[in-house]
Amino acid sequence: MKTYVELRADVLDKAARDESFRARLLARPKAAVQEATGLALPDSVSIEVHEESASTAHLVLSPSGALTDGDLQRIAAGHRVTDNYGMSVTHEHPDGRGRHT
Repeated sequence: MKTYVELRADVLDKAARDESFRARLLARPKAAVQEATGLALPDSVSIEVHEESASTAHLVLSPSGALTDGDLQRIAAGHRVTDNYGMSVTHEHPDGRGRHT
């Protein structure tokens, strides 16, 4: 199963390559993400898509307290940590040794 980071990258890549998907993603984000990933997202999950421009940038903050310093240390050490969304977060080694969970 792909990680959140991998799924997000897939959706963004598809939006960059497919203008009709991009339009659907802007109009109905949750439906478009479900289409692109094949995931059935629960009703409690909402997705917002913001399109940047030359004069507007968006910063996305994680929920306050989503990952503690201890969680970040465990991720850096190669352990799996689950965030407030129930997403599994793992560390990928930059030297290409693979993912540790």
